[in-house]
Amino acid sequence: MSGFGGWWLRIGIDRVLRTFLVAAMVLAIGSTPVRGEDYYPDHPVVRDMVDKAVDYLEKSGAGNIGQYEGGTMLMALAHYKVRSDSNHALVKRGIALAKDVTNRTGRPDAGGGYEKIIYEAAVAAMLLASVDVDVYRKECETLRDFFSKVQRPYGAFGYLAGAHARTGDTSQVQYVILALWTLDQMGVPVQVDMVERCLKWLQAEQLASGSWNYQGRIGGDQPNSNEGAGGGFIDHRMGAAGLSAVLVAGDFLGFYRNRKADAEEDYIPKAFKRVVEEDLNNPRKKVTMQREQVEGTINNAVGMFAKNPYTRAAASGWHYYFRYSEERCEAFLEIRQGKQIKSPAWYNRGVEEFRKVQDPATGAFGALAEDRDNTPPEVSTSFAVLYLIRSTQKAIGKINEGVLMGGFELPKDLANAGSVDGKVVDKTKTSSLDDMLKMMEAEGTAKMDDALVSDRMKLDADPKRRKEQLNRLSRLLSGKDPMARRGAAKLLGRGDDLDFVPALIYALTDPDPYVPKYAENSLRILSRRMTTRVFPIDQPPNEADRKKAVALWQEWYQGVRPDFVFVEQ
Repeated sequence: MSGFGGWWLRIGIDRVLRTFLVAAMVLAIGSTPVRGEDYYPDHPVVRDMVDKAVDYLEKSGAGNIGQYEGGTMLMALAHYKVRSDSNHALVKRGIALAKDVTNRTGRPDAGGGYEKIIYEAAVAAMLLASVDVDVYRKECETLRDFFSKVQRPYGAFGYLAGAHARTGDTSQVQYVILALWTLDQMGVPVQVDMVERCLKWLQAEQLASGSWNYQGRIGGDQPNSNEGAGGGFIDHRMGAAGLSAVLVAGDFLGFYRNRKADAEEDYIPKAFKRVVEEDLNNPRKKVTMQREQVEGTINNAVGMFAKNPYTRAAASGWHYYFRYSEERCEAFLEIRQGKQIKSPAWYNRGVEEFRKVQDPATGAFGALAEDRDNTPPEVSTSFAVLYLIRSTQKAIGKINEGVLMGGFELPKDLANAGSVDGKVVDKTKTSSLDDMLKMMEAEGTAKMDDALVSDRMKLDADPKRRKEQLNRLSRLLSGKDPMARRGAAKLLGRGDDLDFVPALIYALTDPDPYVPKYAENSLRILSRRMTTRVFPIDQPPNEADRKKAVALWQEWYQGVRPDFVFVEQ
């Protein structure tokens, strides 16, 4: 099998699906609880591991890893996902390579005959869209159009030349689908039928075992006899690749998150909703498939992994790539079931494993003799970082949270009664913003809770009245009542007014555990940077988080308004 340069992309597929399927079974049928520490991405132990690993990547990222550019782009992606620094030398190097790959896809010979062009184009799309989809929109659209151009007539993606020039490649399909999902989520519209046709190919190619062949049977002269033409063949790498692609495609088609999307409609100002612009010359088609049509495919793959659990020995040297793929699969299995778990058993096991093999001297993974993989340590470390931070779950959450708090909710044990102009009102049903402001401005509002700030509450449509309401909210941000500050931070993002960004940036330093998180969510809305986040979703922010968030949002605002000067508090 000769996928992405023989190393970095296909690795994930194998390991991914195995681990992923083990994880899938944890979610689907339950498992014995893991004893010991319950880990999550912002756990002190995990953060320390990640910081050391990223420091290692910074010291190791001067040039390409191996023969291909994909490894360096992957390092840049892992670095950016952790530190959100688009100006770091490693990230800039990755962006330059991604742009080079993009330019190559635009050639008449679709990549210049470069064997790994589809793999690298997929990683380039994910990196550019993650860093700044608006700055790199042209490149993102070029990559999207390239995928459309090279898609097989029957829906798959594969090598453009050579022995497998006509068949679909399960490994490449996984990464193209993930890239298309990323582009579409970030506002670069992708045609629905591209994904539907690919999903149907995946279903047609699934073996009786629940796994997939490396190369598909459709389009070829004959099935690859050494890869299980009879249907009973089991390949954990390709099983993971196929299952991951099916889950990502299902989410793209809206099978798992419609309710969250509907709720977001009333929560985010119309001017800042992530909408897909229609191309009048190429109108976006409607989804024709239904969730029920893919459930059997998913269950068959999950069953295969349940009967044949993943082990590192079975990974054949692609362990870290598999771990990264596992995280992706688990994240989509969670939203398929409508339940996200803070410290799942599969993640706890992975963290414990990683703790034992991280190089204490450098912070690298895959560097110690007992931990060597087919991938270079730089690539193994990148995979480990993306696993530890649960990068896919974060991407899913960021896209769908709107300005919600994820699992970090405000307490609900306070009184629901409040007084407005001498009237007793039920705060959980308050719909008038003016009534709410009066309660927030009144003395003794400490009994107010988050229920007062209705998710459907809207500011006044009249510009003058709206400005007055926003000014009142801004003043409340510096008041003594933390409950009032929470409400103000939550609502200021709905004003579509950049004049109040400085007040929200100031609120990022609030000592209350909730105010900074609401302020950050409001800034995400006002900036349209819905995927930008510093604060952890399910933990209070610490002082380092606050400083990092302030620096990030000040930099963004000064890019919008260069003449504005922030005064040190």
